[in-house]
Amino acid sequence: MNFRTCYLPGLVCSATLLVACGTEEPADQTSNATFPDETSTSTSTTTGITTFTSSGTTFTTTGTETGDTDTDTDTETDTETTAGPGCDDGLLDCDGECVDAEADPLNCGVCGMECAADELCEAGACTSICEEGFELCGEECVDTQADAAHCGGCDLACEDGYMCSMGVCALDCDEGLSACGDVCVDTQASNEHCGMCDNACEGLAMCMAGVCEITCDMGETVCNDSCVNTDEDIEHCGMCDNVCPQPANGVSTCESGECDLDCEDGFKPWMNDTACYECNNDPIEADGPVGFWRLGEEMGNNAAIDSSGNGWHGAYTNVVLEQFGIAGDLDTAADFGNPNDTHVDVFNFSGFPTTQISVEMWILQNDPGGSDQPTPFSYGVGSGAASNEFLLRDTTNLIVHVKDVQYSTGINLADGTWHHLAVTWRSANGELKIYVDGVESAAVNGHATGQSISTGGTLVLGQEQDTLGGGFQTFQRMQGLLDEVVLYNKVLTPAQINAHRNATLCVLP
Repeated sequence: MNFRTCYLPGLVCSATLLVACGTEEPADQTSNATFPDETSTSTSTTTGITTFTSSGTTFTTTGTETGDTDTDTDTETDTETTAGPGCDDGLLDCDGECVDAEADPLNCGVCGMECAADELCEAGACTSICEEGFELCGEECVDTQADAAHCGGCDLACEDGYMCSMGVCALDCDEGLSACGDVCVDTQASNEHCGMCDNACEGLAMCMAGVCEITCDMGETVCNDSCVNTDEDIEHCGMCDNVCPQPANGVSTCESGECDLDCEDGFKPWMNDTACYECNNDPIEADGPVGFWRLGEEMGNNAAIDSSGNGWHGAYTNVVLEQFGIAGDLDTAADFGNPNDTHVDVFNFSGFPTTQISVEMWILQNDPGGSDQPTPFSYGVGSGAASNEFLLRDTTNLIVHVKDVQYSTGINLADGTWHHLAVTWRSANGELKIYVDGVESAAVNGHATGQSISTGGTLVLGQEQDTLGGGFQTFQRMQGLLDEVVLYNKVLTPAQINAHRNATLCVLP
C-alpha cells in the first residue's frame, strides 16, 4: 500500500489508511511509538506487519503488498494536528471528533477556529453569510442603508410614511420632491429650500430652477436686491444708486430718470437743481452795484428805474415793455429792435466805473436778420473812438471794446434763447473775461492795460452810439429782449456771478 504525508498549517495528514473510521483496529497496531529525532523510517514487506511512523506516532497495518524500505533524515519535527485514526479521508480529528474543516464553522480550516454568527465556513475559511453592503439581521441579509425595517442597523425600523435613505429615516416623498425635515418640498421652487434643504432665498429673491433669483416687473431694475423703477425712484434715478439730493426748502423728484427739484414758495432751484435759492436780490445788492436796471416797468412809463438806489435812471425810447422776462413773473423784460429806433439812455453818467468793471445781463438775441452788429451795451463820452469807451457789440460773434481796444470772443448769442452774459475787466493787468450762463467762455490778458475809462458819458442799451447819445444805425440795433442789467465798479468772481444769475432766475413774489 502506498502512503503520502501532507503538511497543512497546524495539521499533518497521512495517505489513506486501510482502517476506516468505525472499523475495529488490527490487534497488532502500535501507536505512540518513539523514534530518534530527525529520523523517519517506513518499511514495507510483501507479507507480515507494516509499520508507519510519523512525528512520534506509529501506525501498523497488515497487508500483502510488497514495498521498499526507505530511510529519510529530516531536521524538523512535525507537531501539527493530523487526521486521527478512524476519520475518513479529508476529515480532522478534533478532540476525538471527526470534522470537515473545509465547512465546519466551529473548526474552520483548523480545530477550534470558530466562525462568527454571521459567517460561514467555506473552503476552510470564515466568510460573511451576506454579500458586501448587506448585514445579517436574524436570518435575512438586508441593506441597512435602504431597508426601512433595519435603517442604519438591525431592527431600527422607520415610522410609517418614512423611508430609509443612506441609513437615516426620511419622509417618503413623491417623485420630484425631497424630504427636508418633516416636510416634502420641491427644491427647484421652494424659497425656503432652494436647490437643497435649508437654503433659503433672501429679500425679494425667489427660487427658480433651484437658484435664488430676483425677478422684477417690466420696467423695473434690480438695485441692491430690490426692484425699482429708475424713471421715478429718487434713490436710483436713471441708474442704480444715483440719489437725488434732498435740499432745504425743497423736495427732489425723479422724472423720466432725471432728478428734478420742487422748491417752496419764495425759492428757486439752482446749482444744477441741487439746492433751492431764496428768491430775492440780496446777492446782487450785497455786492454794491453801481446801477441795476430791471427793465420791468409797465407800458407807458418812460423811466427805466435804477434799483441800486444810486439814482442812475434811464429813459425809454420806443421800447416795448411788459414782455415775458427771464424770471417769468411780474418783473418783466424789455423788447428792442422794433421799431428800428429803440433804446434806453442814461445820460451824464459820472458814476461809470473807470479801472475795474463788471457788467451782467440776461439777453435773448433773435436772428439779427439785417442787423449786422446788434449791440446790447454801449458807453461813450464823445464821437469816434470816444464813443467806444466800453462797448459790447455783434452778439453773433461778441466783440468787447475797452477804450476802443477790441477783443473778438467768438461767442454767438443769437440763438433765440435766454443767456446770462457777464463781462469783467481790470485795468491793472488788462484781464478781460467773458462768462456765458455762469461759465467762463473767453478770456484775454493785457487788454487796454493801464488805461482808465472816462466818466460823465452816456450809457445806451439796445443800440451802438457813434456820437454821444446818438448816431444810431439800423444795422447795429439790438433785436431781442434784455432783462436784469447790472453794472459794478469791481471785478466779480465766478461764484458771485453764479449767485447773481441764480438770484435773477427766482420768481419774485
